[in-house]
Amino acid sequence: MTMNIDLFQPDFVIDCADLKNSKDIYEVMRSKHIVESYVYAMINHPKRLINKFIKVGMSNPDIVDTTREKSVGERITRQAAWLLGWPEGQAKSDLGKDFWVNMEKSGLFPNFNKNDLRIAVWDITARMPTSDMMSESIASKWAEGELAKQHKQHFKCLPPLNFADPSRCAAQKGTVSAGIFNNHFDIVNAESLKIKHKAKIRSGYNILS
Repeated sequence: MTMNIDLFQPDFVIDCADLKNSKDIYEVMRSKHIVESYVYAMINHPKRLINKFIKVGMSNPDIVDTTREKSVGERITRQAAWLLGWPEGQAKSDLGKDFWVNMEKSGLFPNFNKNDLRIAVWDITARMPTSDMMSESIASKWAEGELAKQHKQHFKCLPPLNFADPSRCAAQKGTVSAGIFNNHFDIVNAESLKIKHKAKIRSGYNILS
């Protein structure tokens, strides 16, 4: 299985320093035509030439058209909303709070606020037509694992807030591709038809009749 995912070549980057409110992240996601699944990286950008990965993640929401605007981008928005510096203040919901709490506990990001955050995004839905993966769910998990694997290759460690290793997921270890699955399904169907055909002949009927 392959998909074009490069840790240093996201489809686009959201610079939270340029946003007035955390909910503006939804608008950016829509303007970039993200319609369902994506993977992302939270990046510490305190100075012009400093970029440090905080964590990588994925989103594969189960959505319908009526919830699309609230669902696409919800995961990263809820996490970013907990940062200091937004005019509306910190988020009140517990959703996404673990991102802020873990940053505080780590002690690695003193005085971190929303202006220090960049969010890199890779569109998984857009990659599906040229992918051999069976579903967006599998592709999203694989891509998250791929980002983590590339981070380990370049920096010899996971991003600090990835406590579990996404590169150890089942999708990274290898799953059946859509092409192999369909080919196997066709073979099973063909064998099934042969068995039925033989049974019909033995009973005196033609399977094509």
